[in-house]
Amino acid sequence: MHIQPVMNNQVGFVRLQNMMEKALLASSIGHLGFILLFLWLGIREMVIVNIISSICLLTSVVLASKKVMIPAFVIGTSEIVIHAALAIFFIGWNCGFHYYLVVLIPFIYFWPSWTNRTKLIASFTLFIAYALLFLYTQNKPPLYQIPVWQSNLVTLLNILIAFVTFTAVAKFYQSLITEAETNLLAANERLSMLAKTDPLTELHNRRTIFEKMGEVENCANSEGKHFSIIIADIDHFKDFNDRYGHQFGDQVLISIAKILQNATRTRDVVSRWGGEEFLILLPDTNGDEAREVADRMRIIIDQTSINLDRHEIHISMTFGVAECGLDEGLDSCINLADKALYEGKNHGRNQVVLLKTPE
Repeated sequence: MHIQPVMNNQVGFVRLQNMMEKALLASSIGHLGFILLFLWLGIREMVIVNIISSICLLTSVVLASKKVMIPAFVIGTSEIVIHAALAIFFIGWNCGFHYYLVVLIPFIYFWPSWTNRTKLIASFTLFIAYALLFLYTQNKPPLYQIPVWQSNLVTLLNILIAFVTFTAVAKFYQSLITEAETNLLAANERLSMLAKTDPLTELHNRRTIFEKMGEVENCANSEGKHFSIIIADIDHFKDFNDRYGHQFGDQVLISIAKILQNATRTRDVVSRWGGEEFLILLPDTNGDEAREVADRMRIIIDQTSINLDRHEIHISMTFGVAECGLDEGLDSCINLADKALYEGKNHGRNQVVLLKTPE
């Protein structure tokens, strides 16, 4: 039966190690208290048992600190079971040492690599040990008969320790659940962001800009306002890629994306339309205002050089601007901006062309 825990990451392994160290150290300290308890009860055999138990548990702590997890777990659990059995043998079932067998169950289910079948077998084994100890005490009186008030005091002490242990384990599992939920929410946010943005430029992607254009179109139609679309294309981008390589091409795209974002207004939306093309959505903006925005972006880009291996590379862009009329439809507006872009490309590039729908 393979029981070596296989953690998905280093953080999980460290968590397991810390949990075992704390649990075993707390148990060893508890046994030092049991030494005093059994001295008070006058049961020398259990004093010796608890001295040996403390040594075993401290050994387990050392093994856990050295990441030798399986021996640490086996020694620790074996000690708890044997100690409970001996305590029941000496002072009886009613003193409550059998509770420690139940406390072990949550620790069995912490091991992530154990199958459900293995965990069930381990839990059932504990049940068998628990049942045999119970049946044994029904026919055999304890070796020592201690006064009822002392027996009740020991029982209450063991119940308290069991409650504290279960509380600590529950708190630990709650922290794991909270951490898992936080990580899941963060992962979902990252996935949502990846689904909405272009991974290279971190701009809105084509899918997201379509959604935003739909929202702006609905708003414009209901309020009787115009909006505009700009489609911008990097001039001679293929030549740059062929000459300097795709890594330089990526650097150009990232730089252009930042320039476009910084040059637009707060309400405008910049997106990567595809390849070396960018689409800028300008709500509540007529064509002339959109042309001014586009020309401002064109001038900034024209005056910007990108450094590559100590060489300054000059970049320019052509902008197609379309003013979208009421109830015109997104496809028509996009096609108009695209037509304006190619008109600019055919007339020398590095310019802004505005087209409006016929009145």
